[in-house]
Amino acid sequence: MTQTVVSVVESVTKVTVAEQDVTVSITEQPVVITAATTGLQGIQGVPGPANTLTVGTVTKAPDDTAVVTITGTSPNQTIDFVLPRGLQGIQGVKGDTGNTGSAGAAATIAVGTTTSGTAGSTAVVTNSGSSSAAIFNFTIPRGDTGATGAKGDTGETGTPGSAATIAVGTTTTGTAGSSATVTNSGTSSAATFNFTIPRGDTGSTGASGTAATLTVGTTTTGAAGSNATVTNSGTTSAAVFDFTIPTGATGATGATGATGATGATGAGVAAGGTTGQILSKIDDTNYNTTWIDNFASQVKHQVKLGEAISKGQAVYVSSADGTNMIVSKADNTTEAASSKVMGLLETGGSTNAQVNVVTEGLLAGLNTNAATVGDAVWLGTAGNLIFGLASKPFAPAHLVYIGVVTRKNTNNGEIFIQPQNGFELREIHDVLAQTPSNNQVLTYSTATSLWTPQTQTVTINGTAVALGGTITVNARLA
Repeated sequence: MTQTVVSVVESVTKVTVAEQDVTVSITEQPVVITAATTGLQGIQGVPGPANTLTVGTVTKAPDDTAVVTITGTSPNQTIDFVLPRGLQGIQGVKGDTGNTGSAGAAATIAVGTTTSGTAGSTAVVTNSGSSSAAIFNFTIPRGDTGATGAKGDTGETGTPGSAATIAVGTTTTGTAGSSATVTNSGTSSAATFNFTIPRGDTGSTGASGTAATLTVGTTTTGAAGSNATVTNSGTTSAAVFDFTIPTGATGATGATGATGATGATGAGVAAGGTTGQILSKIDDTNYNTTWIDNFASQVKHQVKLGEAISKGQAVYVSSADGTNMIVSKADNTTEAASSKVMGLLETGGSTNAQVNVVTEGLLAGLNTNAATVGDAVWLGTAGNLIFGLASKPFAPAHLVYIGVVTRKNTNNGEIFIQPQNGFELREIHDVLAQTPSNNQVLTYSTATSLWTPQTQTVTINGTAVALGGTITVNARLA
């Protein structure tokens, strides 16, 4: 039989511990919690660690029932108390009368709004101010409709109105034998009469007309191979014919003309250049060109150095001056210096020097003696490089792939450059975890199609405990 001693005051309660009924007799002495049933004695177990019982919360009960709850697992448990209110004490002696307070300000009353209510409703007065500065708003019902008043006296004769007007609107010829009609499209005081008058009977044959005429109008050249056309832009009695005649077939090539005089010598190709270089325009000025490297197997960009940097070191875009990108040494210890890696410097230089950054392709003349051909190249600290999978950076360092070693040599090593920035968990498009907390786990929601951090809990004796938390029990076992 197991007994647990706790201290509780003035109540009796019954709690369940480890699936046994336990009676708690509460006095002003330590409480003995005794399991009511005892099973067969088992084999003595290996001594466990000393149990620590920590007093958790002590709260006031809503009634006369005391509750003692032990949470957590041995050897770290917490005991929480819910204690009933004690008996009311004896009323104390009445205190002396206090000094007379200063005179308060006189209350004020003001009229606020006055609203008409519906007929038959109840009048309402409300205070939209305060008890010391009242503002009374009145709602007064509308009165019932009054009886019809006596007939008023006949008014004076008005001034004469303006005379009505009549105007002729349209005149339309109707079909022979139909009825004539007149309609008003205006008003009764400003009429507009529209007339429809039937056509008369056919008259007798008139005298012979004049002879028709024919005139040539325009002549247009049509496309080669199209059809010739003639159209009448006049009338049947005064025709005007317009002609479109197709272009004839192309004739034979004529004889070659004499050779012209030799022109002045042109600006020509800019002097200089080395093997493999190509000619490039400097600006919009004619013939203003220069020789540049052929970047067919290498992509690079001209930048300005924000600090002194050596050849082959990794750089990132740290700022710009409106004309040049400014680069600084990349570093895998911060997000800012690792998430914008551009490439490796083709040549070193001091602050403000203008050099090229190789962003993709082969870069030779490097010290790769510590690497093996085929090793992956990773971003290290202060612009330096890390070689090989065995040395691959891990959290909290930021993982940035720079390229691969293609030649091992102390002075003429070579790297194929192709930077690839790594991803953080919160940068994945379906993970929403911008402000996670300690001990949270990712859970998926079909409602949002997102993974989000959630705090997982487990309930012990009716108390929710967060996973990853600590439960401390401080008690003396009898």
